[in-house]
Amino acid sequence: MTFSAFTSIFKIIIVVMPLKQLSMQKIIQLNSTITCPACGFAKEETIPEDSCQFFYECENCKTILKPKMGDCCVYCSYGSKKCPSVQQNNNCG
Repeated sequence: MTFSAFTSIFKIIIVVMPLKQLSMQKIIQLNSTITCPACGFAKEETIPEDSCQFFYECENCKTILKPKMGDCCVYCSYGSKKCPSVQQNNNCG
């Protein structure tokens, strides 16, 4: 491949997806450790990608966790990582 052909291909890629867009994409982390505020028990869980989880039962003390006021889900309230929507700087939902 010649340098000229390479630069033409590179320009096409930039037109399809500008560099600014590439740098703005984030890697979403789907593992979060939820810590129960009642007993302190912590467990790593997989965050659902397509919905918010409103309730979570602590495996240790059986307390039902609900999101704190202003949070959309239990991961945003009690997890080490926020839900995918919040990680992407979007509103939860």
